[in-house]
Amino acid sequence: MRDWRIALALALGMALAGAGAAQAQGRYIRPYEFNVHAGAFFPDQGPNDDTEVMFGGRILVNLLSGWSFGGSFDWIPRDQIETGGEDIDVNTYLYSGGIEYNFSSQSTTRLFVGGGLGAATTKLSDVPDQFEDSDTDLMVPLAVGIKWFDRPANPSWGIRAELRDNIIWLESGGGDTDPTNNFEVSGGVSFLLGE
Repeated sequence: MRDWRIALALALGMALAGAGAAQAQGRYIRPYEFNVHAGAFFPDQGPNDDTEVMFGGRILVNLLSGWSFGGSFDWIPRDQIETGGEDIDVNTYLYSGGIEYNFSSQSTTRLFVGGGLGAATTKLSDVPDQFEDSDTDLMVPLAVGIKWFDRPANPSWGIRAELRDNIIWLESGGGDTDPTNNFEVSGGVSFLLGE
């Protein structure tokens, strides 16, 4: 899974370099979007799984064509598991790179759709030695959402709300992997930088 992380980092670096070159030509205004958000995560891993709270951030490069490139990271602090007098903390981390298309609008509101490729890592703390303390699975996030900016031209901040289906391939019995639909509803504040 480490190869995916390297490929995602390279893709993000190329997107940032491309936006920097375009900015130097005077074509793009405030291309960098930094977003912090919180939301609800609805895991599809069994009938007893509850809705979880999540926190995260996104870094995007927005182009005048309507396309955006970037990366996303989310942290989901899950419930503790009680075993023989000890509590095991369960945390899930979602990280991905992807693209979005923002539908053009003359107003301060823009709709967008997106998709990407990444991974979901679940980590357990204080587990006995005979058990693995982390597991990483392939993830494909699909998103639809809305952005509202403080002004239609050259905005400096905005609010972003979205619905994501984080499709995670989990290992089932016999070594097979099955896709699971893990929905996310999130919202947060975006800051736009660059001139």
